[in-house]
Amino acid sequence: MNHPWFDEYCSSRKGARKEFKEEWGVDVWWVGDKLFAIRLDDPEGRRLLNLKIEPYYGLLLRTDWPGSVLAGYHMNKRHWISVNLDGEIPGGLLKELIDESHDRVLAALGRKMRAAVLSENGRG
Repeated sequence: MNHPWFDEYCSSRKGARKEFKEEWGVDVWWVGDKLFAIRLDDPEGRRLLNLKIEPYYGLLLRTDWPGSVLAGYHMNKRHWISVNLDGEIPGGLLKELIDESHDRVLAALGRKMRAAVLSENGRG
């Protein structure tokens, strides 16, 4: 895997919590009550990290990084991408994508839940 630090980085985002979803067989990261990252393996054996992204930006990334950025595996293909953790994507870009996914999901939370997440100490 080219980015062994991604797990710790996802977990370090403000209000993030990691969980292993046994019924899905994947690691997921939540902010509030919504997913912002999912780590899974596809049937081809690729290690993927699904992230929520602005649709047009996701299209550009898939064009610029073929094989490294794919349409979201088992997700809404317009709003989610799958980053191949064995691919060529630079670490700095992966951090930006994790941050964008987290921030998009955080912004979509209800007012009370978002306020609770933002008031948490020691993260972010």
